[in-house]
Amino acid sequence: MKFTIAVIAGLFAAASAQLLSVTAPLDGAVYTIGSPANITWTKPTTDTISQIELATGDPSNLQHLDIIASNVPARTGFYIWNIPSNITAGQYAFIFGTSPNVAYSGRFTIQNSAP
Repeated sequence: MKFTIAVIAGLFAAASAQLLSVTAPLDGAVYTIGSPANITWTKPTTDTISQIELATGDPSNLQHLDIIASNVPARTGFYIWNIPSNITAGQYAFIFGTSPNVAYSGRFTIQNSAP
């Protein structure tokens, strides 16, 4: 009986493990249109992040906008995204991976470049 409980607990822990732990951007980060954004993470539970997606809107109901990268080597712990000049200034977040194995960045701001 103890063995069965231990196995079930172990399977639940493995199934609920997060894809990675985002270290940047965190809530409140600010980036500038036309500049690079350093995206960083630790503790990946996979070798490859299937995609990094830009999203906007309410954190409980993010609207998917664009996949900015695919098949990113997770063990590197970073990705540099060059923010395109045609993006609209506003509040965004990143979604890492695909459902059900996902992680989310904090909400960050992309602002217009200085005149």
